[in-house]
Amino acid sequence: MDSRKTLGDELNQFIEEYVDSFVKWDLVTFFSFNPDAAGTAEDLAGRLGRKTEDISEALANLTSRRLLRLSQDGDKVYSFQPSPELLERVTGFCEALENRDKRLEILAKLLRMKATH
Repeated sequence: MDSRKTLGDELNQFIEEYVDSFVKWDLVTFFSFNPDAAGTAEDLAGRLGRKTEDISEALANLTSRRLLRLSQDGDKVYSFQPSPELLERVTGFCEALENRDKRLEILAKLLRMKATH
């Protein structure tokens, strides 16, 4: 199946740039559904059932891409602060996950991306 046909160019690009791992998938959807949430890597790892090391790397990447904000007032606390344009792309990703065919295509795309890295 051609993911460009199923998902469209914009969603494909968002996945390639922001959601290129299952950990980032978890983080993006978590913050999308909990936009006021904030926490350290350890907090977020516990909430998502992930290893802190895996979360830390993904948080750093999403922060460098300006999807998340890092506050360093003592502990490193991450929060969701995308631009309006980026928020629209996150919303589009989460809406696509509600459609079975699109969710399966996103899953297949991530597995293909993982296999080539």
